[in-house]
Amino acid sequence: MHAKNFVLMAVMAVAVASSTVWAATSQDDVDEAKRVQQLEEAKKATAVARQGTAEAEAAEAKAKLGTLDTSKLTKPSGEGKTLNVEGSILTYSAVDRIAANVVRAIVTVASAEPDKAIVLLGDKEFNSLQQAKSFKQGLTLLNTSMSKFKVPQLAADDAQCKEPLEGGGGLGPLGSIDVALQIAQLFKVDKKFEGAEVTIDDFALASVVIAKLREARFKTVVYGPVYVAGAFGGSNPFETSVIAKTLDALADQQSSIDVAVANMARRREKLKQREDDTKVKLPEACKSAFEEARTIYAALEVKAKSLKDRADKFLTVATVVDDKTGATLLQALVQAEAMNDGLNGARVLRLKPIAGGGTVYTRTTWFSTHVGVGGGAVVSYMLFNGVDGSIMASGTASEYGGFVEPTDLSVYLNKSVP
Repeated sequence: MHAKNFVLMAVMAVAVASSTVWAATSQDDVDEAKRVQQLEEAKKATAVARQGTAEAEAAEAKAKLGTLDTSKLTKPSGEGKTLNVEGSILTYSAVDRIAANVVRAIVTVASAEPDKAIVLLGDKEFNSLQQAKSFKQGLTLLNTSMSKFKVPQLAADDAQCKEPLEGGGGLGPLGSIDVALQIAQLFKVDKKFEGAEVTIDDFALASVVIAKLREARFKTVVYGPVYVAGAFGGSNPFETSVIAKTLDALADQQSSIDVAVANMARRREKLKQREDDTKVKLPEACKSAFEEARTIYAALEVKAKSLKDRADKFLTVATVVDDKTGATLLQALVQAEAMNDGLNGARVLRLKPIAGGGTVYTRTTWFSTHVGVGGGAVVSYMLFNGVDGSIMASGTASEYGGFVEPTDLSVYLNKSVP
């Protein structure tokens, strides 16, 4: 056979064999891919079946154990006013522990003199004590000035215009302070304190502190906002009040000044008649005496009007009824005066709630829901000497109790009592 033909036949044989091998290999790959796909689908079907079984078991477990509906629970917001009652209870439990800490600090510095009163005052009550003192001082000065008002004997009153033995004058100071402005400044600060926007009620905080002060054997503890001297028996503070008595005296003093002013009017008219009487020759000294008298009478009339106006303003501001409280300023001043007099040398305790609130914590699983509530508070305090204002104790106390499940709340509160 020719060599060229032999090579050609060999090449064709190799090609046929290669084609047969490639076809067999491609079919095996297809079969293997199908087998893998079927295996994956079987695994997925098994996983779905297992998940369905687990969910069915969880549903059965929940049905047996019961569930806790948390749909109506307040979500944590940080605002105390939106907390549920459990959060508020825990907040005030923290306040109770803070009160115990505050009283322990007070005992450290004040237990040596347990007979001295401790007075809890807010800004408004503390300012009222100072206002009562200022009002009393102003009344006393005004009453003294009015009691000294008189129309003196003058040379013009004598027929020969001789100087009287007692001398003239008697004007005294007219008072340069505008009393309306003075009174407005006295009571202006009273409108600035309406209470703090905190979750902890001032009365609740004071109540627990007072209870623990009493337990610590302090004999006299007074809460300023509810202090009412003589309201339920005992002496009537109005009977001993210098402010009330001085206000009553002002009305009498006004009447006396009215009489004096009327007397001056008659004397001035008499002077005019004497000057106009051409039948009587007046001594040369009368000319200057009459001029002096007119000057003095004019000044006395100005002073009389000033004193009466000041008295009117004091009487008005003290006796007008407040629409909000239904009380007069005089009532508040007399109570503050009684506290000033009756609690001489007392220590003053200032309490200020800084913050308070709680949080609701919810943890849910397939099988159950757990709810926890938490609460805490922050309070500042200051104890100072009511005589010289020196600070005896001060600080900021805080308490937080962590999260407690509602079903364990009673046990927690019993254990946390200071």
